[in-house]
Amino acid sequence: MISIVAASLYAIPSVSAKSKPWCRCTSIYLPVCGANGRTYSNSCHAACSDVRVRYRGRCRPPHPCWCPRNYSPVCGVNGVTYSNSCSARCRGVAISHYGRCGLGCGCSYLYSPVCGRDGRTYRNSCLARCAGVGLWYYGSCTIRPYYPYYPRTCPTGCKRTPYGPCQCPIR
Repeated sequence: MISIVAASLYAIPSVSAKSKPWCRCTSIYLPVCGANGRTYSNSCHAACSDVRVRYRGRCRPPHPCWCPRNYSPVCGVNGVTYSNSCSARCRGVAISHYGRCGLGCGCSYLYSPVCGRDGRTYRNSCLARCAGVGLWYYGSCTIRPYYPYYPRTCPTGCKRTPYGPCQCPIR
């Protein structure tokens, strides 16, 4: 019992913004957003709460959309290039065309998949060309074309692919 009383006499009070004697902040409202996502009335109040200031102004609500971080650029109707179609959608922007803005591609949304020489599937051959990628074959890259017969030699200007068929440039 004696040890409990002695311990309570020497207990250190918990540190909080309200109990810090050195924290005397003005009531001038100059909001800041803390690293914890909370808005403080000014930077002094944030410091008294042991919170680092992220930026000036009220904290913005977290973005409602989550998008993958893959880079598959699209051009919005507003002329801004977005990292992918999800990023454009999350900002409420319709897609003008696939690829970066200002390239003058103007490809349609027609879904006629092609496999590019980079091993990626493109929505159509126009989009593959717009991305500066040559066509490997028609169809999705995950679907390997079926060729029942492979000629022994490829025509002039064509090359044999790893899967057997000849690959000729698109004219």
